[in-house]
Amino acid sequence: RCFHHETSSSSRTACSRRTFPLPAYGLKGISLHWIVFHMAEVPRLPPLILGARTFDGRCGTLRILTDLKASEYGDVWQAGHTLASYLEEVPSWVKGKKVIELGAGVGYVGLTCALLGASKVVLTDQQPLLPVLLANVQDNVHVVEHASVAALDWGIPSEREAMARQNFQVVVASDVIYEEQNIDPFIRTLGAIWDSSSTVALTVHCILALKKRDLAAEVLEQFFARLEVAGFTANEVKPTGCSSNFRSLNPHDPNYWSMCLKYEISLHVITRA
Repeated sequence: RCFHHETSSSSRTACSRRTFPLPAYGLKGISLHWIVFHMAEVPRLPPLILGARTFDGRCGTLRILTDLKASEYGDVWQAGHTLASYLEEVPSWVKGKKVIELGAGVGYVGLTCALLGASKVVLTDQQPLLPVLLANVQDNVHVVEHASVAALDWGIPSEREAMARQNFQVVVASDVIYEEQNIDPFIRTLGAIWDSSSTVALTVHCILALKKRDLAAEVLEQFFARLEVAGFTANEVKPTGCSSNFRSLNPHDPNYWSMCLKYEISLHVITRA
């Protein structure tokens, strides 16, 4: 069985592979000698203190409030943190551009875009997440300008078409494709944004971070297949700081298994001819 391991020795993302011995614990009838980890050097999330996480980035500090009572999406997840770290590494993706975050959750990625110099950022999600999104924009107003919040349900044509008329140049999204029912509404939303921006000769890019779950492998395959049918091209990208270094794991560490998370993060740039 393959496990995916998260390590925090670097602020960048790198994927590689290595085997580690699994210690014998004297379990009768069970012989386990080696386990394979798909290594993904992704930045570790800051601790949750009084309902907030503080992120010290290259361009400033963001304090992100969480609200898991309102929604299971009311926190910063690893895919979003990885995407934000990548954008800090390549700020030219968003600097001076109009950015929309789809499925913003608590808004960390979008606020990072604003911190990196985006000319306009709109954080969008469904209604239950709007209060925490608004709170995070207000809580970071001293470092972030040009950020706003709006409701957007991808499944409602009038909402996505109205949002698309703002002529965005960059779309950011993280960990939004994990159920089959999300695929078509997401692609239609991308299509609406591209259609609107093309009328004013704007080039649009979507930068997407995905979490590869064992149970959602088929969903991701369907997503990329339907994306291609819709005329989009997705290219996986690696941060420039990819490293082949590994951090040793001590199987006797009480946090050993909590570090063996069964996923890896992939980053993709989506374009359309």
